[in-house]
Amino acid sequence: MILATMKTQLLVADGFDLHGQRRFKPGKTLKVAPVKVEIRSQHTTVRTDSSGTHGAAGEQTADVVVLASPKTRVTLDDVLVVHGNRLRIEVIKPRFDAGGRHDHNEIHCVQA
Repeated sequence: MILATMKTQLLVADGFDLHGQRRFKPGKTLKVAPVKVEIRSQHTTVRTDSSGTHGAAGEQTADVVVLASPKTRVTLDDVLVVHGNRLRIEVIKPRFDAGGRHDHNEIHCVQA
């Protein structure tokens, strides 16, 4: 049994747009239990141009793990909005208690 304390918005994948990008429709508000919420700006290098100068950029990355009730219906590639950040669901792991009953789902998300 988990204690869900964090509210998130679920965006459900609804097909593709004209440019082949995923389209999402608003889903429902979910309560999940946060395990790891790590959203950061990571320094990346940019390709050297013909003048020989080097550039740099900041890329936002996220590594988020939450626990959700087994009644919560989420699928891979759906999007969770956590504190204003859009996170794509990459892994869903069902977790079981000692008696073999489905206790909760462990959901891993990355930056969308």
